[in-house]
Amino acid sequence: MSSSLTLGTKYKSIGMSLKNNHRKKTNIEKKKYNLDSGVVVQVTGKTFAPIENQLEKTKTSDVNVFITGWSVRANDIVIGTLCKEFSDYTGTETLAIDSRAEDIQKYDKRINILYEEALAISKFIEGRGLKNVIIIGHSRGGDKAINVVNILQNNTNIEIKGLVLFDSVGMYNQTSRELIKGFAKDLVLNTPVTLFKKGLIKKEARAGIFFVTQFFGHIFSEVVRSNFSYPKRFMREMYEMSEQNPHIKNIQVPVIVVSGRYDPISNPEKLVPPNEKRVSENDFLFDYKAGGVLEKRRIFLKEFFFKKSLGVYLFAPKKLGHHGLLFLRPRSVVRASMHALRSLQSSAAL
Repeated sequence: MSSSLTLGTKYKSIGMSLKNNHRKKTNIEKKKYNLDSGVVVQVTGKTFAPIENQLEKTKTSDVNVFITGWSVRANDIVIGTLCKEFSDYTGTETLAIDSRAEDIQKYDKRINILYEEALAISKFIEGRGLKNVIIIGHSRGGDKAINVVNILQNNTNIEIKGLVLFDSVGMYNQTSRELIKGFAKDLVLNTPVTLFKKGLIKKEARAGIFFVTQFFGHIFSEVVRSNFSYPKRFMREMYEMSEQNPHIKNIQVPVIVVSGRYDPISNPEKLVPPNEKRVSENDFLFDYKAGGVLEKRRIFLKEFFFKKSLGVYLFAPKKLGHHGLLFLRPRSVVRASMHALRSLQSSAAL
């Protein structure tokens, strides 16, 4: 616990000095990929650099690659806030990526569109010549992140330093109906109610308003773009997201899983040992001791999910523990996940 407090104190001073520093302008890159399956995927990447004086102090060759979730874009306000937190904390660039397969309703249903998008993202990463990367994903982006790591981890030109999953789908099987109900319950009801109780002038509430507004705005744009074919696209995406990702068992790198305590879309109760009757922590745990909660979860996740991983930690915080947790609490989420990943990397190096 003391190490995490020291970490928080150290980076508090950095956060307070942001206004006195300069950040390089972000840039956006778009590429279209015609894959062997016939699927056409457009990938958009937006790079966020850390503040310049922090970059000089802690510059590394690592790059954080953040893959956005369903109906979220790399250019969204909440993505910018989150990725800047990653960049400032790690002292390296963060590349936000979103992807969209065109006309998915016309492809054979045996083709997994989610995996095809991950193939395109992998090509995008390779094309940029990245050497050391941490792959991060949220929601549907977490599902794609698992696929990206599975594709790239045997590439000798790239070292995957870790996989971080926020509120990720694809962790366990559920029905499309359950998934759709989960989205509706969390984003239409639970999250707005929680934010309203906190007061609309709070920064968490403002972030939540941006997230929900842009989320539904993208859905509306997709409906207009797809015309009458959107219902078929929607149901195909929901079906693929409701299935457990078959490549989980192949992941070899350290994994951090963060899922809000009240998230019905990526329910942490499906990811903890059966004898942990209730996922009950109020905030991020740093209980690494033998026999502790994190250790018990690590053993369980290694046995039934990430069988080849070097190590796994699962956090399920209550505070604002909804599907948009990382956008409502970006600083806490970034620091906790990166601190835990470093702990796993250090353990693996021993």
